[in-house]
Amino acid sequence: MDLGLLPSRYAKALYESASERGLGDGVYEAMRNLESMFSGPDGERLVMAVANPYVEEGEKMALIVSACGGVNDRETAVAALVKDFVSLLFRNHRLTLVRGIALAYIALYRKRNGIRRVTVEWAATPDASTETQMKNLVLRHIGGDRMEYSSAVSPSLIGGYRIAVDNERLDASVANEFNQLRQKLLSK
Repeated sequence: MDLGLLPSRYAKALYESASERGLGDGVYEAMRNLESMFSGPDGERLVMAVANPYVEEGEKMALIVSACGGVNDRETAVAALVKDFVSLLFRNHRLTLVRGIALAYIALYRKRNGIRRVTVEWAATPDASTETQMKNLVLRHIGGDRMEYSSAVSPSLIGGYRIAVDNERLDASVANEFNQLRQKLLSK
């Protein structure tokens, strides 16, 4: 995913600064929190507030820092770094790039730390042993990398599962089988 040159450069600078201070994990969580706010139900309102020229810059900064997971309330090294970084974006008139920077930071952190995103959609809620077997299967597939595992139930699959490991997809659902059968019948 190409996020653009400026967000990537800012993300790299933030990553290097956080890594030098041993704060990479904390900043990663802050950037994940920020991105989840942008992609959540109130995301459109957050985008509009950051882009709105009538909202005071200090309010925008406080809003962004707050969206990073409440680091505004804690006086920690991670909170200080995030606040300093948001101040830098403000001084450079780059607050509107903050979502792209968060996405670029997350991608860079995952790449440098060997983290793979794994999402499994099930047709029905699996039992614990089935879920554990799936996790073990995926761990064998990705080798020595770590994974961020998420699971959801999607009854529209009818049966089976759909799995995504980063950009790799495997659809072992009944709905997919029906769709392939329909395609074969239509092509004849």
